[in-house]
Order: sequence, then structure tokens, then C-alpha cells
Amino acid sequence: MMYDISVIIPSFKPDNYIHDCLYSLKNQTFKKYGYEIIIILNGPKEPYYTWLCAYIKTEMLGNHVTIIYNDTAGVSHARNIGIDQSKGRFIAFIDDDDVVSENYLQGLHNIAINNTLPLSYARSFISNIYENKKYYITNTYEKLYGKKVNILNSRSLFSISYCKLIDRDIIADRRFDIHFQNGEDALFMFLISDRIGKMQFATQNVIYYRRIRKNSLSTSKRHRKDKLYTCIMLIIAYMRIYLKNPLKYNFLFLFTRLMAIIRNFILM
Repeated sequence: MMYDISVIIPSFKPDNYIHDCLYSLKNQTFKKYGYEIIIILNGPKEPYYTWLCAYIKTEMLGNHVTIIYNDTAGVSHARNIGIDQSKGRFIAFIDDDDVVSENYLQGLHNIAINNTLPLSYARSFISNIYENKKYYITNTYEKLYGKKVNILNSRSLFSISYCKLIDRDIIADRRFDIHFQNGEDALFMFLISDRIGKMQFATQNVIYYRRIRKNSLSTSKRHRKDKLYTCIMLIIAYMRIYLKNPLKYNFLFLFTRLMAIIRNFILM
């Protein structure tokens, strides 16, 4: 391992918001030589690749930043490339339109080095990070902060891959399922949950800011038949993972994942 932390950022046709993301990573209190930033640009290459390179060259001096281009679109595919190319002991997934507090990496790393999965505070915003939009991840954190946390009472935090610093040994050779464009984060977190032991919340000033964009994939509406198909395939994918190693996975956690898939379809 050459770095303590690898920050993996998938990006598809990025806009200026990625500058905010990179700026927040540039100003981390964590030692600069201790973390790398890997941007996986997928889909169309230009003009995005050129202006990203220019921005990094002029604005990210002192940081270890790598841009990898791949013409295959898909956030899961991009994250998998990032994992394969990363050289850090710990992995942090950050979306290109999101922002983190300046102590984000340091606060999570302080916990992760004790063989504990750190979970950060989270807020959502539209244009200003000081906005406080309703966000279920925020509610879970505030409800459980100061209490003993486990994979069941914090299960909503396992529907996302960000807000964490994940040990490479936990991920091992497992990767995101590229067949899904929705629900892939939760599926991946379930896949690696068999190696997750202790968990701990970071302090409330260690924050992941989730940007709300109208045109983002997570907020877009899809045809009901397409969503039904995705739900069925997700259930099958979960069951395949569980049945391969039923003694390693928490059945109650699996049950909550399946119920969440069904509930999301009903409430569509």
C-alpha cells in the first residue's frame, strides 16, 4: 500500500460542481501524502477530460490526483475500476457532486485504524451546504449517536457506500454489480457485510454533504415495469449472495434489505 486512503470519485459528464468536491478534498486536514484521489471519468471523454486535467494541474497542487478515462458508462463500473487501481489501505467513495468537511478523512481514519468501520454524519443540500434538507441518513445518525451501533439499527446507512471509510480487507475481491443502476450501493454493502465487525459514529463535525440535483439518477423517475424488473432482479441477487455463505451473513439484515426493496416499489 502506498497510501493510507484512496478516495474514489466516479464522474459522468461532470459540471462545475465537481470543483466543489475536489476543493473540499484539497483542503483536508489529513496529511496530503497519505491519501490519493482517483477520478474515473466514464462515458463521453471531451470536453470533460481536458478541463478536469487543467483544473487539477492548477488547483490541486500537492495532492495526488489521478484521472482514469473509460468509455463505458455506469457508476458501478467506474467504482470497480477505482478499486482495482487504488493503492490505499482504506477506501472512501465520494460522488462527484458532493462535498465533505475538511476533517472528513482524518475523522474517519482515526476510527478505521482501530479495526472499526467509521460512519460519518450526513447532510443534504441543494446549492448551499449550510442548508439542512430532510435526509433519512441524517435522521439515523442523530437517533443513534452516542449509542451502541450495529448492522441492524444502522441498516439505513448501509443503503449507501459513502459516509464510510472501508478497509480494503473487507472489500477484498468483491465488487459492485454492474447490472444495476439503482440499488447497487445497498447490494454492495450487503455483499461485504460478512466481514464488518465493530462500527462507530464519527463526531458530528465530520460531515458528508449530499447534493440534491433534479437530474441525478437517484432522483429520476422510471417506468413502473422497469422498476418491478429491477426489484425482482435485486431480490435474486441478494438471495444468491446469502445462499452462497448463509452462516456468514446476518439473516435479519438480509430480511430488512428485501423488505426495503418491496416497500420502495409499493411506494413508487
